[in-house]
Amino acid sequence: MLQVSVGVGSAPPQTLHRCLQIPEIILQVFAEVALQHSPNTTLAALARTCRVFEQPALELLWADPGPYTLHYILNCFPPGLFAYSADQPCHWQPLTLTVPPSDWARPRRYCNLEGGGGGPGGVGKKLSDPISVIRTLNPPWASYHEPHCAELSILGGTSPDAVLFPRLRKLVISVPGSDNPDRWLRSLFQSLLSPTLRFVTVEETFDPEVYPDIDVTPLIQMIVSHTPQLTTLVLITSDSLHVASDLFRNLCHLQVLTMSYMADNMLPHVAQLKSLKELTIGELDLAARPSKTLQALDNQCTFPSLEILAIENVDVLRLTQIMHLFRLSPLHTLWISPLLHTDLTTADMTAFYRSVDAYVNKQTLQQFQYELRSSSLSHVDISADALRSLQGFSGLTRLYIECSGKYLVRDSDIEALACAWPALETFVLHPTEPAQRTRLTLSFLVALATHCPCLAAIDVSFDATVVPTTIAIDDSGKTLIKTPLAVLSLNTGFTPIKNPIEVAHFLAHLFPHLSIALESDWDPTDRSIESEAGLTEASNIYAARWNEVSAIIQKLAAEGKEEGK
Repeated sequence: MLQVSVGVGSAPPQTLHRCLQIPEIILQVFAEVALQHSPNTTLAALARTCRVFEQPALELLWADPGPYTLHYILNCFPPGLFAYSADQPCHWQPLTLTVPPSDWARPRRYCNLEGGGGGPGGVGKKLSDPISVIRTLNPPWASYHEPHCAELSILGGTSPDAVLFPRLRKLVISVPGSDNPDRWLRSLFQSLLSPTLRFVTVEETFDPEVYPDIDVTPLIQMIVSHTPQLTTLVLITSDSLHVASDLFRNLCHLQVLTMSYMADNMLPHVAQLKSLKELTIGELDLAARPSKTLQALDNQCTFPSLEILAIENVDVLRLTQIMHLFRLSPLHTLWISPLLHTDLTTADMTAFYRSVDAYVNKQTLQQFQYELRSSSLSHVDISADALRSLQGFSGLTRLYIECSGKYLVRDSDIEALACAWPALETFVLHPTEPAQRTRLTLSFLVALATHCPCLAAIDVSFDATVVPTTIAIDDSGKTLIKTPLAVLSLNTGFTPIKNPIEVAHFLAHLFPHLSIALESDWDPTDRSIESEAGLTEASNIYAARWNEVSAIIQKLAAEGKEEGK
């Protein structure tokens, strides 16, 4: 019953009573269910037991099913469908009961659920993807009440439909270890690989040394051959994966490819994917010399649509030899991290940066990230010539370089780069050790503030022991900074400092909103820094001084706000 207070004209309001309509009752019940600790369990029970609630409850449940998606589906079947025992929770045996078509009605309604409307009165969330995610993360030895791969693969063979989820768009599946992998993995994949799939993630969750006989290559081949509309493929597998390279040619709609490991022989086929926009590789295994197949690509259109390239572990010397493959790519993000254990020199680094200058599109590149974080490569420095190779990328918004060696740049080099990068928002030359500071002084900050009005974050170690006496000003006495920087985060790394008061006033004048975030990497409690660099006393002193700088800047900012009122 619903109570409503109604008033007409000057008459006092009267309380009217009316019965709730079905859609309103459903909404009221769902509001109460949402307050429970496990609302999805209640929604699933409502869908199974009440015809009025079935459709709206399924739609609301399917909008955000959580990790128990398959559990709700299995509960739609009669109990006792599978054989279980205490010592072996799930036997890989046929179903103990025959599943008549009538028992498939409710699971099929769940598995075929389409997004869009909702139940009576529009109850339920709209689904952007019909059946968004199916996860099979439980290994086959999980307790019997958990949904596991065995049940799913067995059910798939009895389904009236060719696949369990005919409208499936996204599949995230982990491949667990098993003593009989071929007996159920193929059946499992056949049950799940709907031709409507757009997004597939496959992740190994077993130790290859424990289960050496499991080869996921045939499973990947099944994915490629059964999902012609695939746009995103993520393969988190061991280095032993050797996918038939020519299969990639069938993925003509693929836009995003992520692989934990890519062999040299796969690259030529991936390079010819016309729709590929994003390529992420955990480890790229390149031969010492480009293969004949790679050399044959020199005059072909390779990576014509690639916008994002991220490679975590690669031999930089070998990567330099194939950078020409990206000459036609509209790259806007380039992220490279060399192998930790490799023989590199500063000249090798410079050669790679020059290859970026020679082959990467200068009109499209916006983000450049290069991480070299290995103590064994502490002798590998980033030269000024290397950074100057990036000067032609006028649209650069983010420069992030992390190096175990030194940055061989001076204030004049940074000023030239700042003039070339008017859109720069993030500037990071991050050192990993106190001894690897740059030769920069506080003057380089003036150059960045003057020529990069969009700058929001800086992370550089420099020398703050000497404070510039002046900042360039115009005839009216105003600083030559194009716009006041609304937000600025400054990490001074392992910067030595002598006079915190002078530095604080200098920074506050240069960056009026710096009080948001000012940090340094000096940490008196970090024993690794002290023992490796012998900077126990300096760590304490510099950390205290930068804390004082931060406090002064915050005080100046607060005083400025009071004066502005």
